[in-house]
Amino acid sequence: MIERKNFENLLWVLTGAFFPFFIGYLITSEKSLKQTNLLFSWIFFSGLYIIGTVFVWNYDIIDYEYWKIKMKRVLSLSMVGILNQEKVKLQFSSYTPNDWLSMLEGIGVKAKLISINEIDSNFSAIINPYGETYPEEDLIELTTYHKFIEYIKKGGIFVNVGGIPFYYGFDFKHNRNPTLSEEAKTIVLYEHALIEMPIYPPQFSLVKTQLNTSFKALTSWGESHKVNILQNEDEIKFIGNVTNIGETDAIFEFRSIREESRVYIPFAHCMIPIAKDKDQHDIFQQTYPLGGIPFGHGCLFICGFNLDYKNNLDKIDKITIDNCVLKICYSVKNLVENRKSGRISLDSRTW
Repeated sequence: MIERKNFENLLWVLTGAFFPFFIGYLITSEKSLKQTNLLFSWIFFSGLYIIGTVFVWNYDIIDYEYWKIKMKRVLSLSMVGILNQEKVKLQFSSYTPNDWLSMLEGIGVKAKLISINEIDSNFSAIINPYGETYPEEDLIELTTYHKFIEYIKKGGIFVNVGGIPFYYGFDFKHNRNPTLSEEAKTIVLYEHALIEMPIYPPQFSLVKTQLNTSFKALTSWGESHKVNILQNEDEIKFIGNVTNIGETDAIFEFRSIREESRVYIPFAHCMIPIAKDKDQHDIFQQTYPLGGIPFGHGCLFICGFNLDYKNNLDKIDKITIDNCVLKICYSVKNLVENRKSGRISLDSRTW
């Protein structure tokens, strides 16, 4: 059954296919040349018509603003913006905006520190260095959050370096940092199918978050796990091989993308322990510590890492965390370059 919109497009295609015959008939008068001119005019005009029809068929209405931004991004240098807002507290990260600037510039990435007022679609990627926290102008209207959403929709890559993106909105005007979860301070259930066990004391919800509400994505829960990062060929084509970046392939996984998420692009995967069987052997689940959630013409790049070595010295070593940061930097660099060259697509309509 052809939908009405597709049926109208089909009629548009068929109508246009007959148009060149009339052009060929009108541009000649001699009968001996009518058939030849008709054939060549049909080929010429049909070629032009098909090019235009492709846009109508696939996109219904051409998003001129998107293509203008896309061409500007392709023609310009790949600039990465790093959010830098005073008073905003780091959450599950010990690396300041200046740390990220130094790391990116050290591997040849053109980057600059920006405020939330400088968010612009000309940036190939924007990095939120604050982990689960982000700077918010208005906690009621979520003004800054919607700026990020529009940036992604228009083709931007928004990179969250650790934890659940947009979990805490830091009101830098009033120096407060409340959760944006819809079920704040509720009991979180252990969601694996094998068992169901409430976590005590009560915690903020890890399910009804801004990430799940807007992007339909779920993350792992529990403590950070030191595991090896893995990649297959499909994942490597997006961000390159980052397993060999740094001195080790070990990472501290934290809040990585789960397979239950609706749509996601895996950039790397790992195996984390989630429970124990009756013989006390670990049960593992595959998650994605590096991955993208396509949204509009761009994507949300989630880095499921715990980068906070300062508050976890007994469990987390700085060398491994430094390697995690380096892997993120190379991932951003390679993702931007691969997309700019046309080797990959992050558009939600292709996923």
